[in-house]
Amino acid sequence: MENTPGEWASAKSFLAKIYPSAPIADSKIPHLIKLIEADIVRVQDPDVHTASELVSGINYIGNRDNGAIKVAIAELSTFVAANLPTP
Repeated sequence: MENTPGEWASAKSFLAKIYPSAPIADSKIPHLIKLIEADIVRVQDPDVHTASELVSGINYIGNRDNGAIKVAIAELSTFVAANLPTP
């Protein structure tokens, strides 16, 4: 199961489960939110999928969206890394 098409709230709750030590701040990942709201990508529910990940949404078109997805993933990775607890 993944988030409902275009629904940021459920995607955000899934990300919060995946990254519990890095509370998701909407202002820090605007590219990902835009892609989720446009149903270009979806976030899999970690309670259902052992290896939860971003998957293509119904509006995904590879040659059009791959660059934007790379930007969104980099943005999310940077945010999570900056918000992980220090040892």
